[in-house]
Amino acid sequence: GVALNTVDDTLHHTDPGGTTWTLEQVQHLAPLIDAARAADRVVVLTSDHGHVVERGSTHTPYAGVSSPRWRPASPTAAFGEVLLSGPRVLLGGGSVVLPWREDLRYAAKCAGYHGGASAAEVTIPLTVHVRGTVSELAGWVPATPAEPAWWLSPLAPSRPTLLSAQTPVAPTLFETAPPSGGPDPVTALVDALVGCAVYADQRRRAGRTAPDDARVRAVIGALLRHDGRLHETTLAAAADIPAMRLRNVLAAVRKLLNVEGYDVLALDPDQVTVVLDLPLLREQFRLEAAS
Repeated sequence: GVALNTVDDTLHHTDPGGTTWTLEQVQHLAPLIDAARAADRVVVLTSDHGHVVERGSTHTPYAGVSSPRWRPASPTAAFGEVLLSGPRVLLGGGSVVLPWREDLRYAAKCAGYHGGASAAEVTIPLTVHVRGTVSELAGWVPATPAEPAWWLSPLAPSRPTLLSAQTPVAPTLFETAPPSGGPDPVTALVDALVGCAVYADQRRRAGRTAPDDARVRAVIGALLRHDGRLHETTLAAAADIPAMRLRNVLAAVRKLLNVEGYDVLALDPDQVTVVLDLPLLREQFRLEAAS
């Protein structure tokens, strides 16, 4: 194992939150990855702690305290703090007070801090990287992206507005109300897509490269519920697609849905946002009557 302190060192004088962290940004990491690749080694990246970034924190000084994110157990913990005691607490005689708020510090201002009890400080990343297939690691399976849905994309609306404009909200005076308890508009539309003749013909043309229907349902359903636009990482998580397979799956789904080369499913110019053209989907697959 190798410990690299580049990120930790930036907490004193550099902006860790404004840095784009790449292999080149972390000193010695790129050569280590190259050596692991040459030796066909599995690479595990993790950390011993997280950190918080300075964003207008409040300085609360205590006599004799020099650490920004912990202090002795006396006086007792106030709002925004928590008391921790036990054999694994090696400082403060076995009992210390830590701030769980990110905007609280006890010492001089820095670019960032660690040692407190906020979620950003006590949770750490753990990623495993292999060159071959994951099946070579007994008991391991490819993982979906770990980012929560709100990390890169807006949360899904309670009712997709993409469909609202084409779905009557209530019957008119001489119409019968739609039956209750049926499938929601997204499910109904996806069912109509997968069951139509054009879709069957597209699957036949794609042959062995066609993705399974469950994957198509997951991708299109996720996009419809997010009004037709999702960051590809959010889409992978919503559709339960392993991160390492995302681009291949998207390519297969696009080949299946993009009838005659028209982009029913496309990448935004930013190259990370997947866009569904619902009107074109309806037209190409003759789903005008589907709700």
